[in-house]
Amino acid sequence: LAETTMVKLQKQEERVGPFMQFLQAIYALGGLLAPILIQCSFEISGSYAYAFWFFSAMYVPPGIMLLFLPEPLRMSMVSDSLKRVQKQRKRENASRSSLSESEGAITDTDGDIALDEEDPVELVKAGNRRFYTRLLCVAFAVFLLWYVGAQVGYGMYITTYAINWLGTTPAIGRYIASANWAGLFIGRFVAVPLSHVFNAFSMVVIDLIGMMLGCAILFFTRDWVYFVWISSVMVGFCMASVWPCMFVWAESMIPVTGNFASVMVAGGSIGEFVIPAIQGNIMAAFGSYYFNHIMFAMTLL
Repeated sequence: LAETTMVKLQKQEERVGPFMQFLQAIYALGGLLAPILIQCSFEISGSYAYAFWFFSAMYVPPGIMLLFLPEPLRMSMVSDSLKRVQKQRKRENASRSSLSESEGAITDTDGDIALDEEDPVELVKAGNRRFYTRLLCVAFAVFLLWYVGAQVGYGMYITTYAINWLGTTPAIGRYIASANWAGLFIGRFVAVPLSHVFNAFSMVVIDLIGMMLGCAILFFTRDWVYFVWISSVMVGFCMASVWPCMFVWAESMIPVTGNFASVMVAGGSIGEFVIPAIQGNIMAAFGSYYFNHIMFAMTLL
């Protein structure tokens, strides 16, 4: 969905940042409401049942809407973008060919006109561009692996940490998780106007500093429940705009085609299940107390 939005807005020559921030804000709204609805379900029936069926029903309206689309929206947008890139490359190749012909052609021994050979320097430069483009794409994917893993891990295990280590009630533990998502929700809406003012790189730097401070509060205050609330909101708020900003930042450095965007999304998807799994196993083996150690170490990385 993120890559489709980027391609569509680039096609319309719009600023991608604000739209990406708004898209992610709606995603965070779901994370904010989920723990609250689960707690309401427990208070009504003592189980997850009502929350489960409510979330399942929420999939029905968009599923019905997708049935009436004539073709996959993502593929049509990405294919249009690739066609524009191919046309641009053809124009650039044609202009280079005409330039080389105007500078003079090489004649063979019979006096016939022959085509110029490829400039080896340009071939090396083109190869280097392709190499560094792929390297940057992999670097962005690795960063998103860490970021998504940290975001999901915090949201998943802050409840476990609050209940098992801090001794809060299950309801308070779920509300602390909801506070983390509330920070995400507010941060992404705040990022919409900020993305008109700051570039993506500056916003990522500010977010990472804020995440480090939030996890430092969690690490150094440990047994203070009130500071856990502050840390949850602060970490969520500062994590909010990293995902969309990374895509916008990448687009300013390399052409984010469908393949490159898929690699970056795949990196985030791998982090979404690998890092929480490792984090959960560490907490199961050594205790919930190590949740704050893990989060603080991840921010330092």
